[in-house]
Amino acid sequence: MRQTKGEQQRYVVIHPTLVPILRQYDVKVEELYPGREYFFPSPRGGHLSNTWVTDVFREMWNKGNASRATAYELRHHYAIVNINRWEDMGFELYDHLLYLSKSMGHLSVESTKDYYAIVPALVDTLLEKTSDADDWMLPDVEGGTEA
Repeated sequence: MRQTKGEQQRYVVIHPTLVPILRQYDVKVEELYPGREYFFPSPRGGHLSNTWVTDVFREMWNKGNASRATAYELRHHYAIVNINRWEDMGFELYDHLLYLSKSMGHLSVESTKDYYAIVPALVDTLLEKTSDADDWMLPDVEGGTEA
């Protein structure tokens, strides 16, 4: 397993149009940093820091948008759009919530459900749609302790 956040393997879903761009990037960066350890290496060695990503995102966003946004808000958007799309397609929410949780790298479904808290009107919808599913998806384990 590769070293990742929380020592867990994660898969990143990308749009097919991004694949050739990433392949071209990979070739060019490999020329600059042969045998590099990270896909996005830092010029000083190691990987790019969260601060670097935040600063560059803000700079690029501000060049093309009048509104304010952060890179982390894209995760919120990803979660909410997916959950709403499932409802519109007639899927049961709990059938896909676990998949969304894993795609976002969450350790628990509860972390994914928290994204609905940013839209207060949707909290009741989420609770209604998943209350029965919690027992099915995350059964109690006898002898366990409360965290």
